Amino acid sequence: MTTPASSRAGNRGDGRLAAVFVAPALLGFAVFGLDNHVRMVHDPIFWDSLRTTVVHVVVNIGVQTVSALTVAVPHQRLTPAGIVFPATPGGTEAAVAACEKTGIDVSAVIRPVGGTTEFRTFTYPVTDHAAGVPALMWPAMRDVYGGGEPVSSLDETNDQIDLTLEQ
Repeated sequence: MTTPASSRAGNRGDGRLAAVFVAPALLGFAVFGLDNHVRMVHDPIFWDSLRTTVVHVVVNIGVQTVSALTVAVPHQRLTPAGIVFPATPGGTEAAVAACEKTGIDVSAVIRPVGGTTEFRTFTYPVTDHAAGVPALMWPAMRDVYGGGEPVSSLDETNDQIDLTLEQ
């Protein structure tokens, strides 16, 4: 077990070692970098660039932040509730019914766009092994998109996913 006194002594040695490593950089800065910094401070292009950067950061970010808050805060205060749709069809139906009772129109979020006649929503599986789905799908999709594998190779991946979800 180390004592506080021996620990402090070890730290002093670390500081000396650090100084040995930092010394060449400090010497290089003193010889070369200092002259560069003096020239930079006297260069009007530097000051113009710095002024442009500061104006851009202050004005651009400031205006964007104020604009975003001006829109978001009243919207947040006027919105009666958030809408969350569960991952099961029955849960989604219950959420839609609850929203309809309070007068919230959710048709824009549950209806397909563009008049699709055979629209089906595929919910993420509620299972203990759901993490296995992306673990199988990501490499399979990478092989199809980037590796030249045929799309038919996804049939085997689908079978593996079915086995995973049946566990």
